[in-house]
Amino acid sequence: RFAHASLPVADLMANTRTTTFLGRDLLTLSREDLFVVMCVHGSHSHRWDSLELVAALGAWGSAAAESDWLPLLERAARLGCLRRCTIGCLLMRDVTGCALPADIGSRLARDTLAARLTDRARAAMFAEGLQTSPKDGLGGIVWESLALDKPPLMLAHFVARVFTPGTWDWEFGRVPRHLPRLYYLSRPLRLALGRFGRGGSE
Repeated sequence: RFAHASLPVADLMANTRTTTFLGRDLLTLSREDLFVVMCVHGSHSHRWDSLELVAALGAWGSAAAESDWLPLLERAARLGCLRRCTIGCLLMRDVTGCALPADIGSRLARDTLAARLTDRARAAMFAEGLQTSPKDGLGGIVWESLALDKPPLMLAHFVARVFTPGTWDWEFGRVPRHLPRLYYLSRPLRLALGRFGRGGSE
């Protein structure tokens, strides 16, 4: 819901490939776009709370040729997903042992913020038996926001996540039908008090 701007449907569809599944020809994402989508999904929907998400990147990386990596990063940069893909690459390398080409590793190392976010995600992943703490509230939203490529996008994402109500808000309690804006006003307070799991993610 909050990552849609990074995954323009027309752009992804223009780059699709045809594959055969159970005897039928289907359109599927290109290899580069598949990696990007997995990184965006891992960052926004899960904040890398599952080893399975990183293992999927490892499967992609183990089948990748050395020449695949630079086009992948260039594609991620064009889509505005470079930092999220950098985090995905670093997690894949550190957790699954999938090696990155030396020049790609040095390129990724330039993003020190991505490295810090990766450290936090990796530590949370293994903190409680391969699960993140269910109470990350505002801290999780800050992590999501910092994983974006540009400060204006970080700020816009943070404000949207803090003030946009979702299922957690509706399940938390009813408000009078004629006062729906109370959901928007009460959400930041409940986030600050830690009354959400996963920061009320959708």
